[in-house]
Amino acid sequence: MLKAREVELDRFAIRPGYLIEHSASAPDVHSRAKPRVQGDEDVIEILRAQLPQGLELVKLPPDWDDVVSPPPHEPFVSQLPKDPTGLVDPSIHWGRIAKMQAQLKALNVTGFEELTSLPAGWVSVLEAAVDGWVELLANEPDAAIKISQIKEKFGILRVYTGAVGSTGFKERADHIRNWAQIAGTSRCMITGRLGYQDADGWVVTLCPQAMVWRRIYPDAFIAAVFPKRPLDRSDG
Repeated sequence: MLKAREVELDRFAIRPGYLIEHSASAPDVHSRAKPRVQGDEDVIEILRAQLPQGLELVKLPPDWDDVVSPPPHEPFVSQLPKDPTGLVDPSIHWGRIAKMQAQLKALNVTGFEELTSLPAGWVSVLEAAVDGWVELLANEPDAAIKISQIKEKFGILRVYTGAVGSTGFKERADHIRNWAQIAGTSRCMITGRLGYQDADGWVVTLCPQAMVWRRIYPDAFIAAVFPKRPLDRSDG
């Protein structure tokens, strides 16, 4: 019996996916299996060695269901209403963004302004990522992280960062960035629930209920995706 080594639970763990398939030498057979192996290279090598001739183990790019501890649904989603009007409180939404920005600014992370472009359903993903970066920077004060861009493209979260520091620091900072992008894949841009691409002009990722909102309550839908920033009292 094979027993993988016990590993410390990592909140940013990504479960690698592998595909067992027939090699090009046996193109007439198309059966496939997709085992999930929890990140132990020794076990993976043993699996490869045990495969019969004509089969190979191919590593797959990670997907949303490979995130071991995905961020929860957004906190305002307990029971989805028929009408999304008022679903997302702008003050709370922007307060969460302001908190993240303050955390990053205190550690001289540049580009924290990019967080203002977040849809409501992806805030929890970035909150987790920011916490991870803050923890990293606290342990290596001379290191640095620069956020170049955070955006939505075809309904998918894109995060572009750069890191300066030790090799371990840079690898971990990049891993957290990659985790955030994978955790944002197939995540509804309003609720944070499992979503699907909805191509109706603007390609977005939405849960089934949000797709209905988009068509029946278009104004409230937009207000829920991107809550309008409240005016500061100093604005008059």
